[in-house]
Amino acid sequence: APTFVKKITDAHASLNGEAVFTVEFEGNPAPEVKWLRNGMEVGSAGRYRITGKPGDLKSTLTFAEAWDSDNQAKITCEIINPLGRESC
Repeated sequence: APTFVKKITDAHASLNGEAVFTVEFEGNPAPEVKWLRNGMEVGSAGRYRITGKPGDLKSTLTFAEAWDSDNQAKITCEIINPLGRESC
């Protein structure tokens, strides 16, 4: 089953600045990565940029233009493969 080697830590950004969240993980087969904000999946569009290639075992979510409403947002990362899933 996939496991996190490095979990998400809190990020701090100034208003309209960038907030960056990074995870590192292990799993065979390489897991699919999903990022969620307050339980809703986010993709690489608009203010959000997700980087990490399949097989990289690392993924980064970048919020461009952090808003005041992002202060209390709950960011979650899920890793999933046929053997299981984990989230942080």
